[in-house]
Formats: sequence, structure tokens, C-alpha cells
Amino acid sequence: LIMKEVKVRTRYDYRAFKYCNWYMLKYNRKVYIVYAVLCAFSLLAAVGMIFLQPGNYLFPIVFAILGVYAIYQVFTLEKKLDANIARHFNSHEPFEQIIAFSDEKIVVYPTDTDESFDYDWAFVSEIHRINEFYFLRLGTSYIMVDRSADCLVEGTAADLDAIMDEKGLAKPYKKFDGVVVTKPITFVQTYVAPVTAQEAEVVEEKEALEAPQEENNEEDNE
Repeated sequence: LIMKEVKVRTRYDYRAFKYCNWYMLKYNRKVYIVYAVLCAFSLLAAVGMIFLQPGNYLFPIVFAILGVYAIYQVFTLEKKLDANIARHFNSHEPFEQIIAFSDEKIVVYPTDTDESFDYDWAFVSEIHRINEFYFLRLGTSYIMVDRSADCLVEGTAADLDAIMDEKGLAKPYKKFDGVVVTKPITFVQTYVAPVTAQEAEVVEEKEALEAPQEENNEEDNE
């Protein structure tokens, strides 16, 4: 069966990074379960030490601190993630890519350059699908694919799903239909690209040309 080629435009911005990182932390790696186990173990160990070694409060205090730390991590994890992503985009500009999927390969076309990057499907080690995105793992990074209808450049959503389902037969393929991000995304992009040396030179030349005219106008008014 020959699959139709599908092209999707994806904006790598705060929204994409939030969905990807939060899904990986909360639902794929299940970090909440890890912290819950650590918390339960620490608190039980603290209580056990009190009964096993009456009068010795050093180890119970240490285990209690570990338990409290685990609880703190659980309640602040998303806030810390949001702060890290915001910090990144306060110093980096979002960018877009057009990603082409076919039966043979994946081709990434950054919209700010004429270059393209080809990846064989063999290099994709995992596929994750949520309602908003596909996440394809390549080494230690992910290709993010926006599933919004208005992001389709060529092909249909059914074509894209068919390609992912077919490729997912040969590798880990996880589908999650629940709600990933529950808090409204209110981040406002404030990054301003620094002025390049060439742009600064143009500005200086323009100011130099305008300066004599302003002086002449002042002399005429006198």
C-alpha cells in the first residue's frame, strides 16, 4: 500500500513545547508516580525509624525531609516547567517548520532557510499521539507535528494518521486521548531579535543622511 505524502506546518513555540514536555513528564514518564512512591517510602521509613530506634531522630528527620521534598516537587513541577519554557522563549524566537511525511522518509523544511533535512523512518524510535500533536522521537529530541486542521499544507488528517499507524506497527506507538494541558496558556512572546551589524550600519547611514537636512531646515527657519 502506497501512502500519500502529507505536509504539515508546525510552529515551535511556547504552546508546542508545553504540550510536549508536560506530556512526557506527566503521562509518558509518569513522574508524579515516581514522586508519590518516593514520598510514601520516605514517610514510612521516617515512622519506622522512630519505632526501631527510639530516641534517635536523625534518620527520621532525614527521611521526613525527603518526603516533604517529594511533595513540594509534585505541586511545583508544572510551575517550574512553565518558567523554564518562558525563559527560553524570552531569549529565543519561535520558528516554523514544514514537515513532509511519506512511506519512505521524513523531510523537514525550516521556513527561515532553503535547507532541508531528511530522516529515514528507522531513526524514529518512538511515536506519541495526543489530541493536539504527534511527537516523534529522534535520538534525544522530538519532531513536533501539529494536528490542527489549519496546519495541513498537503494531504489530509486521515492520510497523516494512516502513515503514523502504519509506521507505529514496527516501533513503540503510544496514543493518549485525555487532556494534557489543563491550565490556559497565557504566555505572551516578548523576545525582540538583536540588531545585526549590517542592520546597525544601515540605520547609522540613514541617520547620517537625515542629519544635514535637519540642520538646513533649522537654518532656513532662522
